[in-house]
Amino acid sequence: APTPCAEGSYNNRTARWMASQCAPCGEGHACGVGASHETMCTAGTVANSSGMASCAACSAGSFQSGSGETACRTCPQGSHCAEGASAALPCESGRYGAAEGLAANDECTLCPPGSACTTGATQPKACNPGSAANTSGLGSCVPCSPGEFQNETSAIACKPCSIASYCAGEGSSAPTPCP
Repeated sequence: APTPCAEGSYNNRTARWMASQCAPCGEGHACGVGASHETMCTAGTVANSSGMASCAACSAGSFQSGSGETACRTCPQGSHCAEGASAALPCESGRYGAAEGLAANDECTLCPPGSACTTGATQPKACNPGSAANTSGLGSCVPCSPGEFQNETSAIACKPCSIASYCAGEGSSAPTPCP
């Protein structure tokens, strides 16, 4: 009677055969006990050597978008990758990812006051004159309200318009002297 192939190998013959006729599964593929064909690793998993019984999930902080692959890729800056990820996900608005290989969104750093971080940011962006960010974790700086101005970058608050001047509209970067 035929003997099934051990895990990590396969035999695609239909006639009677022996276990010695089994071939090892190739890299990027896996074979369970008695396999008649190689099974390609799916996205998020890899087989880095031949003769593997199962594909291994990419570890947290890495991903693999292709099928039949032998190695996971490091999650790039501005993103995070959970275990078994088939794609990198961007750090959420209000956070940034300066490092590679982050495993979860909470490993992305909160944007500090005086700056903003858009989705997928790798560094905080300083608030421009005419705006401020008074707390951490903001996705955008807040324009100064009418009657206020801010002439510096990275501000955490807007300044009241000075006496004998006015600050019309939102986002003033300097007071305008009264006529």
